[in-house]
Amino acid sequence: MISNFDYSPALYDALDRFGIRSAFETIVVSDEVGWRKPHPIIFENAFEKLGIRPEDALFIGDQLYVDVYGAINSRMDVVWIETEQQDWLTPGLPSPTYKVRSILEVIKLLEQDMGKKS
Repeated sequence: MISNFDYSPALYDALDRFGIRSAFETIVVSDEVGWRKPHPIIFENAFEKLGIRPEDALFIGDQLYVDVYGAINSRMDVVWIETEQQDWLTPGLPSPTYKVRSILEVIKLLEQDMGKKS
């Protein structure tokens, strides 16, 4: 998880309350890194913590500029969850690798990709 939270204890508390903190191998929070998405440093911090290369990552986000363009500029494939408030693309800027309307569609994408690698 890469988050632009300004106070990481509040994020960790929320994840614990919902019982999902353990679902993330690593959590990178902007107030701990000193940079916010879309800056490449926050993405690079996640790569380093995970021990992976950008081309081995898939970023999922719902904010076009902060999430999608930030991840693309960090050389990752990106799933953009289009919302009614943000279903537009800026001409001249890169498009996401995948566009979905719901997080449930991401599961289908991952299953399709795993099927290709079998």
